[in-house]
Amino acid sequence: MLVGHLAAIFRYPVKSMAAQPLDEAAVSWHGLDGDRRWAFVRPGQESNGFPWLTIRRRNDLVRYQVVGESQVRTPDGRLHDVTDPALAAELGAARVQKLDRGTFDSAPLSLITTRSAGAEPLRFRPNLL
Repeated sequence: MLVGHLAAIFRYPVKSMAAQPLDEAAVSWHGLDGDRRWAFVRPGQESNGFPWLTIRRRNDLVRYQVVGESQVRTPDGRLHDVTDPALAAELGAARVQKLDRGTFDSAPLSLITTRSAGAEPLRFRPNLL
């Protein structure tokens, strides 16, 4: 019995930044390879259990696009390495952190159907659509 078809694959190399569409992806216990492996730390939150800068706090993060694995294109077109302190300063972050297993809100892989997602599936930040 056919349950559905895979319409799209997305990864988010930097937590809360724009989706990166993929043609294929390796999946393991830690989610998609390269998904949410970088995250910016909010100032003064280095020891907090969830110190990450997210769309909930800064909704324009989704306008920052990751190119490849670690280059970030700003909304005005400038290109920075994800580790560039100037990028952290622009975002109002204390620093960026590389994460071996990624940083996820609840699970390492997010799947949503086109029917349940409606017209704007990327607002749910899925890996598999």
